[in-house]
Formats: sequence, C-alpha cells, structure tokens
Amino acid sequence: MSIIFKIITGVYQQHLIFTSSEINPVIMRGFLSILLFLCISLSGYSQIFSDILRYSQQRPGGTARVVGVGGSFGAMGGDYGGITINPAALGNYWLSEFTFSPSATITGAESSLRGGAANNISDVKGNLSHIGAVFASSPWNKNWETSSITIGFNRVANFNETFEFNGSTEGSIIGRYLEQANGLSPGELDDFETGPAFETGAIFEPDALNNYGSDFDPFTTVVNKEQNVERSGGISELLFGWGGNYKNKLNLGATLGVPIVRFEESKIYEERDPEDNIEVFDALTFSEFVKTSGVGIKLSVGATYKISKSIRVGAAYHTRSYMALKDSFNTISFYSYTLDGVAEAFDASSPQGVFDYGVQSPARAVGSVGYIFRKGKIAGFVNADVEYTNHAGGSFNLTRDDRSGPADAEYEIEINDLVALELSDAISIRLGSEIAMGKWRFRAGTALNQSPFAADEGNFETSFSLGLGMRKDNFYLDLAGRNIRNSFAYIPYLLDNPEEDQTVEVDLNKTEIIFTAGFVF
Repeated sequence: MSIIFKIITGVYQQHLIFTSSEINPVIMRGFLSILLFLCISLSGYSQIFSDILRYSQQRPGGTARVVGVGGSFGAMGGDYGGITINPAALGNYWLSEFTFSPSATITGAESSLRGGAANNISDVKGNLSHIGAVFASSPWNKNWETSSITIGFNRVANFNETFEFNGSTEGSIIGRYLEQANGLSPGELDDFETGPAFETGAIFEPDALNNYGSDFDPFTTVVNKEQNVERSGGISELLFGWGGNYKNKLNLGATLGVPIVRFEESKIYEERDPEDNIEVFDALTFSEFVKTSGVGIKLSVGATYKISKSIRVGAAYHTRSYMALKDSFNTISFYSYTLDGVAEAFDASSPQGVFDYGVQSPARAVGSVGYIFRKGKIAGFVNADVEYTNHAGGSFNLTRDDRSGPADAEYEIEINDLVALELSDAISIRLGSEIAMGKWRFRAGTALNQSPFAADEGNFETSFSLGLGMRKDNFYLDLAGRNIRNSFAYIPYLLDNPEEDQTVEVDLNKTEIIFTAGFVF
C-alpha cells in the first residue's frame, strides 16, 4: 500500500518543484496529467520524477565570495567555493587554508487561493554551507608551481522553503477521497489516504458497487480550507581533490565528490466549518510527512589557462551523480462531525512507509572566461560562466529494493522514458565581478537559470547577489547575500477534472545570507 502514498505525495510535490524556474502553469498541468495517468494505470511510484530536478538543479556557492559574485567563478581560483564549479581552482592555492561558512536562509512567501486574499509567511533556517581545508605545497618538479590537496564539503543545493494559504472556495479534499475509493471495497483501500479517510468517517457506507458516501457534496459546497507546506534540507558535497599549477599558465584539478542528501517535507491540510454553515461536518485534517536521505558519488575534472596576463579561460566536466536514496513517509488523518446533537471525532495514522531507490542525476559541463584588471590601487576581476545540463539524461533505478518485482522494472522504463521525453537540456548563465581596494573587497553578480522542460525553453529564473570582504595577511572575512524570486502555481490535491483543482498562486522570495571566515597557514 505504500506505493499509493508515493503516488499521492509525488504528484502533490511536482507542481511546486517543477515551477521553481517559473514554469507556465498550463504546461505544468499537462505534465501532471501524464504523471497521474501513469501512476494510476501502472500502480507505480511517484515523487521520483521531481527528484530528477531536485538533485540536478544546483546553485554554486559554499563560500561568501562565490555567492557574492553570483556563483560566477569558473575561470578564477583560490577560493573553496570555486572548487565545485571548476576543480582547477585548487591550482591557485600558494598557501594552505582552513575556511568555514555558516549561513541562513530567509524565506518569505505570499500565497492566494484562486485569486482570494493573500497570505504572507516568513521563515528563517540556519545551515553550515561549507567547511574545508586546502594543503598547498611546492612539488619536486620545477615545471609545477603548486600542488594542493583538499578535504571538505560545500552545500550545493538548498531545499529550504515555507508557504501557506487559506480561503473559502467550492470543493473539498473529500472529493479526491471519493474518486480514489469508488469501485474498491473497504479492504482494497490504501493505507495512506483513502483507508484513513474511511476509518475516520470522511467517506462511508459503500453501496453494492462500492461507491462511497460523504457528509456533504465535496464538489459544490463552499469549504474553508488551509494548508502549511514546509520543506527543508539540501545537498552537501563531501570533496576529496587535487589541483596544481603548471608553469604558471595551466591549472589542472580533479575532485571525488560524495553528495549527501537530506530532504524533509511536512504538509498539513485542514478544512473547517467554524460558522456551522455545513450540516453535520465540523473539521478534517490530512497531514503528510516525507523524509529522504542518501549518499552518492561523482567525479569532477577541470582546467583553467592564462591566455594573457589579464585573460583566463576555464572548462570543467562533472560526471553523473549516482545516488542511493531512501524515502520514509507517513500520513495522519482526522475527521469530526456532529450528528443529532452528538459530536464525534476520529483519527487514523498510516504505517511508516519505506522505499529504497537509486537516482542518477545528469552530467554538467561549465565553460568560463575571466578578465583580471588593475589600475592604480584598484584591482579586481569580471567572470562569466555558462553551465550546460542535460536534464533528460537523468534516470532512476527502482529495482534495487529487495521487495521490487516485474512491475517495478516496467515502471522504471516508463518513468525514465517520461524523463527523456519531457525534460531537455538547459543552460545557466552567471556573471560576477569583484573589486579590491586595499584590504576591502566589493562583489556583485547575477544568474539566469533556464527552465529544464522541453516545452518551456524560454523561461529563466533570475537571482542577484552582493558581497563584501576584508583581507589580512593571515585571515579574511567575507559576507554575501543572494536573492531568488519565483512565482508558481501549487495544487494541494488533484481531481479527475482539472477545472475543479484548487489553484494556489505563490510568490516566493528567498534570501540566502552567508558568512565565511578563512585562516591562512
């Protein structure tokens, strides 16, 4: 029965995750319809389609210096955040360093249900974005100016976001319960959604054809509804690497990365009748909880080359990440009503579902060009990165679980075909600059991230960054902020008729603030 819950949870999630690059809601509905059809017809999995995007859309960062220049650092070097863009950044270390970067994510969201009143919410979460050490040495070969090794980790993806909505509209989640339950006997209902709905009395008394009843018409009755959605976690990449500088012209570098994944989601959906407008019905709650954890492995190689004293170019290639993931999930249902003056309330909890699977995120390639300038007491650089990712190259392994069978293998083919069909290649363009005046550093940058959907290649998500730094001989301090804005449509539950879906318009404003301290030895 855990399979069915993954269908529910996954389809609910898709709409938010897919629209993180401002995807057209009409196009999104088409994708969701395809997914829903596949899930129902194959009794397969869900959530996994969105995982491809969750684990392949990464933002360069780690340190405040790299965040401050908009993640544009591929032709530069000598900063730990730059290693995840191009490992050749290790070749620019002439001295050893230890650095760490605490950070905070401030999320503000404005949400409205079907054009109703807006609901505002804000949230703050803290993280450790990076910690690492680079050990630099002078190699025995005279042609090599430097040779450096590193161990540490950078946070390469941030899943933190929170939003909520409330309002009164026609329709109820009970309509979904009926659509999913009708035609099935009580013993055939799933353990995560329709089964608990029957246990608590939200649906009841199936007839001879197993069509269920409810306390009110769930498609035409005006119901007060609200939901809180909270997501947290990210991907932190453990790094082991080497880099060197050859004849002060060519930098080479390579890293072995171990992505460490943590994702948590809590969704609390409620319907209430505080003014007693609906006979019998009082309230219901449907709570969903998902935790994803796992590790992976990948390899990155890169090079930078000094064309002249001022101009540098760079290129890097990041292989697929091969991740072994585990989902743990459960639901809690509550329903209350008053009949003939007697108030009744029931709750039901699902079992704890567990599912093991594999994800192969797509490979990435980065090309960079940088210009270094100096005029009197002012120096600095301008850097541009272009990153290419073929999201259609991602895939899933659904047969690594000991409980998998022929149906799992069949659905694996279906869902991977869907990934290849509906996703496409996408580019990210990042531009950043740093100006140095004495001990102070001033930074700014921007990034454009293209939509990963084949039908929506023209949409880009934009982010802006600012940074400030201070340098001394043996230590440095950096501070940066990055702002990301998204507008998307979210659907809390899906119905057979898309015109009856509850559509929530969400404007998400996420600000990442990061502080880096570095010690040179």
